[in-house]
Formats: sequence, C-alpha cells, structure tokens
Amino acid sequence: MPVFDPKSPQALSISTLFVVVLAIGLAIIALVAVLVIYCIIKFRHRPGDDTEPQQVKGNRKWEIGWIATPAVLLAGLFVPTLIVMINADPSVARGSQPPQIKPDVTVIGHQFWWEYRYPKYGVVSANELHIPVGKQLLFQIESADVIHDFWVPQLGRKMDAIPGKPNQLYLQSDVTGLFMGACSEYCGAEHAWMLIRVYVQSQADFDKWISQQQQAKAAPTAPSALRGAQLFQQLPCSTCHAIAGTAANGQVGPNLTHLNTRDTLGTGILENNPANLARWILDAPSIKPGVKMPNYQQLSAQQIKDLVAYLEEMNQ
Repeated sequence: MPVFDPKSPQALSISTLFVVVLAIGLAIIALVAVLVIYCIIKFRHRPGDDTEPQQVKGNRKWEIGWIATPAVLLAGLFVPTLIVMINADPSVARGSQPPQIKPDVTVIGHQFWWEYRYPKYGVVSANELHIPVGKQLLFQIESADVIHDFWVPQLGRKMDAIPGKPNQLYLQSDVTGLFMGACSEYCGAEHAWMLIRVYVQSQADFDKWISQQQQAKAAPTAPSALRGAQLFQQLPCSTCHAIAGTAANGQVGPNLTHLNTRDTLGTGILENNPANLARWILDAPSIKPGVKMPNYQQLSAQQIKDLVAYLEEMNQ
C-alpha cells in the first residue's frame, strides 16, 4: 500500500502538504543539530579554565525571535493546510450541502469484511470495490458493529466507520488499476486481514461490471449444484448470506451474489478458487481466527463439493 504514490487529486494534496511539512521539519532539526554541535565545541570546558561561565538571565531579542519565528512558520502553513482540507474534503462531504444528496457508494464495515452498496444501481457486493476512473464519487462510510477505518492511501484520506454515525468523503482515481487499502482502526482479532481492494476501471468496464452484478443467475441445473442449493437453504448459510434471485437474503455475512467474479476470499486472505472455497466452507475459523462464520466439519466431503458446485454455478 504505497503512501507516497498518490493517484487522485485528494491524495495528491495530502501527500504534497506532508512532503512540505516534512522538509520544513527536517530543516529545523538540521538547524538545531548544527547549533547544538557548535555550542558543544565553542563552549566546552578547557584545561585550566576554572572561571564560572557567564550567566545570562535573559535576552529579549532572542526570546521574541524564538516566539515570532514559529508563529510566522505556522501562519505560513495555515493557508496550504486550508487548501488541502478543502481539496481532500469537499463541501458535500463536510455536510454543507443538502442531506438528500445520495452517495455513489455506501461502505459498511463489519468484523472483519467490507460491504459495498451502489444505491443508484441496486448492486450489493463485498470486499472488492469497483469504481470508474476519473470520477469524483461520494462515499458514505458506516459500521455494523465496532469502529472501523476506511483508508486507501493512494486515493484519499482516512475516514472512521462509526456505528450509528455515517461519515462521508470523496474519492477519485486518475488512473485505472488495483489499489490496496486496509482498516486502520483496530477492530478485533482479524483487524490486520480486513483488507480493501479497489478496482479502478474505465467507464465502459465499470458499466459492464455493474450490468453483470445486476443479473440474477438462473436456477442451477447440474446434479451436484442442485444438491448444493438444497443444502445451502437447509444450513444457516441462507440466513447469514444473500444471493440475488434466490430465497437467501441474510445480512450477517458477505453478499455472495457473483462470488465467482471476485479475486479473493475472506477479505483477501485466500485466492478465490474452488479448492480454497472448499477449505473456507469446511473450517473458516482455522484460516481466519475470529471470523464469525462457523466451521462445517460435520459435513461430508461430497456435501462440501456440492456447496462449492452450487456457489460456482450460481455466481459466474
């Protein structure tokens, strides 16, 4: 997660200000170090010098200078800081605009995964965020349990996800690609594996992804997938997870609609493939301790295969 490689106007403003403040801080440290070394050499005790050093009770000019210089420096940094605050946190995100403005994406933090809702399109996804390139998007950041923190360093500033108190911020990317982020507020055992994957796409590719997510799959046809569908409804799976076009509408765990289009499982802990999906279903807590999904070690190998077949067929 490169912090010093901004790919958005918001992140660029923050990074530039940080570099300027860092340069000024290093210059001050260097100046103080030089003066300290000079004083050590200049005023060190010498053999045969037994006189008491001159006692200086005060120097009005130096005292005024030591107060005025930092004051002028801080005043000089105030203006660029104010500009960065405006660039990184536009007026709508600060609440100065009418509250009826709907967010482009609602981000909901859970222990320990991310839910992404696209209100304008009726799409719900999990763990992998897709956005179009070059568009400034309004994000609403929420939490379903404890305090989380949404942060993609290359795209913008941090924003807390606080239960019962939605926050807003703008994000934008100037280039396409995959950008990584993470929850930056300790939220429990698997805080370190609460990763964020942002896929920035061309408008055409984003529209194609949205269209794909809006399509509900037909009922499974393969015998193994049919058995998996029945098992999915019999087990607590359907009360925790949702799959569009089916009776499963759980809100506790990630939405599994089009699961097979995602690159990872468990918020980035595993590559998404049938073998890893079987491992995850069988015993997710052994892979990601603290995850709320129970293990299903009581299931037979065939039942696990049937569940995987169902999820693979339903979520192409």
